[in-house]
Amino acid sequence: MEIFALAVQERQQLWKNREKFSKWEQLAEDSAELSTYLTSVSAKRRRQAFTNRIFPRIQSALTEVQPPAAAATQSHAHSGDSGGSGGSNSSGSRRDTLLPHFCSADLDQGGPGLGSKSSVLKINGVHQSPINLTSSDAVHDPRLLDHPLTDHYQLTRDFELINTGYVLQLSLRPKPLSTTVSDHNLSDWQFNNGTSSPKPDFLNGTESVLTGGPLEPDCSFQLIDIIFHWGKELDRGSEHTINFKAYPMEIQFVHWNCSRFSSYEEALGKEHGIAVSSLFVQIGREHPTIKMVIDHIEEVQFRAETARKGRSKRITTVLNPSSLLPDPALRDYWYYIGSLTIPPCHENVIWILYRYPLTISHAQLEEFRRLKTFTRGESPTAGYEGQMVDNFRPTQALSDRTIYSSFKL
Repeated sequence: MEIFALAVQERQQLWKNREKFSKWEQLAEDSAELSTYLTSVSAKRRRQAFTNRIFPRIQSALTEVQPPAAAATQSHAHSGDSGGSGGSNSSGSRRDTLLPHFCSADLDQGGPGLGSKSSVLKINGVHQSPINLTSSDAVHDPRLLDHPLTDHYQLTRDFELINTGYVLQLSLRPKPLSTTVSDHNLSDWQFNNGTSSPKPDFLNGTESVLTGGPLEPDCSFQLIDIIFHWGKELDRGSEHTINFKAYPMEIQFVHWNCSRFSSYEEALGKEHGIAVSSLFVQIGREHPTIKMVIDHIEEVQFRAETARKGRSKRITTVLNPSSLLPDPALRDYWYYIGSLTIPPCHENVIWILYRYPLTISHAQLEEFRRLKTFTRGESPTAGYEGQMVDNFRPTQALSDRTIYSSFKL
């Protein structure tokens, strides 16, 4: 069984068994001490203790609950795939599992943020993502509005839609749309952006970048990927959670500091190198830009065989990334320092979580759930449907980090 299939199957099994672990005190090794501590401190401290000390233990304990056959298969998979800096599984009563440290999967993909079969499976960083965000604990930073967060996203029709086997990825290429467009493309632009203006104001020779806010002053962060994560059910799907509530989908805009570094790869892991702005998604009415993506989903139903080959599709329809932002002013957001959630999970990533969610229809979400994790011609592993769902990493401990907000509650 390939590692990715095992990881998703394991996650689904654990979700079914979550009722067995509703009392987290029984999972903590020092439950009596923690219970005494939690009853003697304020509600705010209790939330912090739960997030930083107890919730990670629940996740670790949950990873031990799986069928014996799956455990044996995973042990075999680890012993045969210990490349990269991660090494092989260590022995002990609490095994190293894919679930709490799981970044992506057994992917043979290239491109920004995506790992390979030699990618590390266990991540030892202490500032990992995603996290649960307790809104009342966020520290308001009024200085964020002195230099407003601003998107300078350009219209493009040169991008690629890729089924990586783990996520759906829009890979943008640094070529803004020409000022000369056909009537067909202009009509697409008007539809996707809800406008009837006769001609858009194209900015030639510039890239789609994000500036201001918590980003390094006088630096531009170039948009390179838009990545989608979603769940099998409506009560899960987003990687980040707000007050322990998950959304059915999360859309992540991946940027790199093109003012300081020469490439995305050079920026990885560096301070002020990578920024990811993230949208939560709720269910409601249809979204026109998501419709444009879905119009091409059938062509990437199966996993790409290699990077830029196989189940990928170059799109020539006009895309305006700004049309996905529910709050054009970008005034209300949280930010913290974390990591990528896909291999090799480099840290020093600036995470910007927009407060207001994007709305798409339930039918649109179902189209994402139709995607497959295997290549065309393959068969899904026995007992595993190969449906691309629940492709989110579990939340990680906040540790000593602070979450900041641009707004007051």
